[in-house]
Amino acid sequence: APGKPPVWLRQPPNGPVRSSPGNTKYIFEDSRGILWFGGGDGLFRHELGTEVFEPFVLAGLSVDRDVIYHLIEDQRSRLWISTDNGLAMLDSARQNVRYFRHDPADAGNLCDNNIACVAVTRNGQIWIASYDGGLDRFNPEKETFTHFGREEGLIDEKVWGLVEDDQGFLWLSTSKGLSRFDPATEYFHDFDVKDGLQSYEFSLAAFDKGQKTGKLYFGGINGFNYFDPDSVELNQVPPPVVFTSFRYHEGGLEETSFKSIPGICVQDEVILPYQAKAIVCEFAALDYRQSAKNRYAYRLEGGSRQNWIDLGSKREVTFANLQPGTYTLHVKASNNDGIWNEEGAQLHIVIRPPWWATWWAYLLYAGSLAVVVWFVYRYQLRRRLEQQETRRLRELDDFKNRFFTNITHEFRTPLTVILGTSRQTEAMAGKELQPKLKLIHRNGENLLRLINQILDLAKLESNTLKINYVQGDVLTYLRYISESLHSFANAQNVMLRVESKEREIVMDYDPERMLQIVYNLLSNAIKFTPSGGRVTMKLEISQFPISQFIISVSDTGAGIPTEDLPYIFDRFRQANNLEKARTGGTGIGLALTRELVQALHGEISVKSEVGQGTTFTVKLPITNISPAAPDIPATAKMVIIAALPANNGTSSPSHRHTDVNILLVEDNPDVVEYLTACLQDHYALDFAYNGRAGIEKALETVPDLIVSDVMMPEKDGFEVCDFLKNNERTSHIPIVLLTAKADADSRIAGLKRGADAYLSKPFNQEELLVVLENLLELRRKLQAKYAAVAEVGFKKLAPSADEAQHLVSEMEDSFIQKVQAAVLEHLSDSKFSVDDLCREMAMSQSQLHRKLTALTGKNATLFIRSIRLARAKVLLQGKTMNVSEAAYQVGFDDPKYFSRVFKEEFGIRPSEV
Repeated sequence: APGKPPVWLRQPPNGPVRSSPGNTKYIFEDSRGILWFGGGDGLFRHELGTEVFEPFVLAGLSVDRDVIYHLIEDQRSRLWISTDNGLAMLDSARQNVRYFRHDPADAGNLCDNNIACVAVTRNGQIWIASYDGGLDRFNPEKETFTHFGREEGLIDEKVWGLVEDDQGFLWLSTSKGLSRFDPATEYFHDFDVKDGLQSYEFSLAAFDKGQKTGKLYFGGINGFNYFDPDSVELNQVPPPVVFTSFRYHEGGLEETSFKSIPGICVQDEVILPYQAKAIVCEFAALDYRQSAKNRYAYRLEGGSRQNWIDLGSKREVTFANLQPGTYTLHVKASNNDGIWNEEGAQLHIVIRPPWWATWWAYLLYAGSLAVVVWFVYRYQLRRRLEQQETRRLRELDDFKNRFFTNITHEFRTPLTVILGTSRQTEAMAGKELQPKLKLIHRNGENLLRLINQILDLAKLESNTLKINYVQGDVLTYLRYISESLHSFANAQNVMLRVESKEREIVMDYDPERMLQIVYNLLSNAIKFTPSGGRVTMKLEISQFPISQFIISVSDTGAGIPTEDLPYIFDRFRQANNLEKARTGGTGIGLALTRELVQALHGEISVKSEVGQGTTFTVKLPITNISPAAPDIPATAKMVIIAALPANNGTSSPSHRHTDVNILLVEDNPDVVEYLTACLQDHYALDFAYNGRAGIEKALETVPDLIVSDVMMPEKDGFEVCDFLKNNERTSHIPIVLLTAKADADSRIAGLKRGADAYLSKPFNQEELLVVLENLLELRRKLQAKYAAVAEVGFKKLAPSADEAQHLVSEMEDSFIQKVQAAVLEHLSDSKFSVDDLCREMAMSQSQLHRKLTALTGKNATLFIRSIRLARAKVLLQGKTMNVSEAAYQVGFDDPKYFSRVFKEEFGIRPSEV
């Protein structure tokens, strides 16, 4: 009290004090007017107006054993107590205490236990200063701490005092000076004796802030400092950086042996010899306020360390043993207040390599070595290739001679018999057999043409093919050939045009070879052009560089992939666009065409763009030295045209002996015609001409059986089988796959996809009919099995040993069980109809009808009735209901009708049961 001695020196009137705070280090008055004394003797509490000092003892509070350095109250009236054994927080009621201590295993707790003081900022943040840990920020949501130390820019982690100024900056007194911290940017700015401090060292808890003036006071070992923080202005100008000296040495590091580069401050590049082993570069920041506090950092681009390296106040950097190459030295600097010039200065350093390590020297070495290796390799390779080629050619010639001689006798002889017999029979046969004989004759002619192409290739290779030139109007001849192909083009819905500006083109040509060239090009173009497309043959003359006849065949078809163009004329090579063609190929036609063009001393080229079309160009030299030709050679009349089958629609044949519907999925018209002839007298037929159409037709009509080819456009037979066998609407349909691939791997692949049978081409009619009959017989057994389901208590039937692999699949069992469950769920509902069941099964009425008929032999209506009757039989056998009750229970409104259909189903009246 003013004018009175300290109360703890006076004796209270009622006796001595209960305790005395002897070693007091800090006195704090809280918001309630209570004085708190902290020191080496613990924590004491004193209320003004009394003469009693009470030691503050609370369960869990150990401050009576700790040295207390500082106390402060936050905005929530909590008391923060700084001790030498951690940080204590006393709640506003002064009844509970929370301790925070350092734990090395937890990065989110206090950085040190020796707490110097705590500061509460105006925005309510709690900041903790420790003797040996630096600065911590308290995070109240998670009760964790965020640490700021030397790595974050703090001048020293031994903090003695902490106070906030009016601008929100935190001022920290440390053992190495005074530091200002901006909580918003988390940036530290340091001050030392050069800035006017009494000393580097400050004293514990010797700090304060003037409440009216806002000035800050800090006490140290050599007096104290006080200042207005608003008047502290930082040097905001980043200092320019210049290079002041550059030296290098070609040997050791002796100072006298270094060579200097003059005028380095105005240069941006130095070039050094490869002997430069050591480099010393000096630089300076042009800021002279407190130049001793300027700081520097460098980065050597192209060296082993690319990051910035802090030099402190050191103004030079040394590099030793740099390898020849190009480097860029970046230097930046800060002024006395830590404002960095990030742009800094840079210097390009080029160390030349020795002549034996230059790029042209390495190129010379590599070239010399490559030449030596190449000569050795070529010499060895030539010897081996000559030996192998000689042996291979000898063996290949012998093999080809034997092969083509055998082909001639093995194929041409039976084809002659087949074609001759078909012609004779066609004249004697009636109208019913004539289309079949024409089909035989047409395919025989196509086969003979392919064989002739192979033989022509053999003749070209052996140089035995004769070229018979005649002189005539080649334009008229080629128009005649194109007219012969018009019917084929019309059948494919492709427009074929011949364009030429010339009225006639008289030249030497071989009619037979010209026919082969033009036929192959036009037929390929038509085959690979989609319906509605266009094929154009342009005929013209070019006089440059020599007189040439040019044939260009263009189409608007699928095009040839770029990766296939270089190999399109290779023998037996086919592009990856065969799925776009209506028929497959052999890879012989274009190879033969190129050989024939070369035999006529011409050249052939191709240009193509996928999705846009292809253009083949043939250039033949024009000469006029051969004898004149007849009007139109007879060979032109031998063009083989692939015709469509007589019936290419989707309607079924008129002759049907059964109600079994078979879907034929086949893209080859001739095979479709042959299959139709085999099956139309036995089954009702439906057709699809590619895999995608087959899937759509199967989902729409749900046929009784499917016969499908494997190799088809859009989707092949394996994909068709895989899709239909995994679709609930079509999984029960038997599928027979037909293919020319008769190897075991192909058959296994088809069976793995779920095919029920696999036939390889060629096959005879009887074999096909037997396979189909066997599959239908298995289906009849399947119908009998599922028809009995309703009578055995609606449980899945376990197949017998010989039936498990053929009759019942899990998908069919699941389908029947779903139908049963749907009916049983509405068993007592007499209005539950087939339409309701279709909605439950997510199927159309026709699809459900066909599937149930195929599996059980009963349509949807009869199958629902069978389940109701079977359930009624069970109820009647339980002897708990009479006939009328059982009828109503299973959804029959009329007991008389129930009795009649019950007798039809089981052969006895319900009353007898």
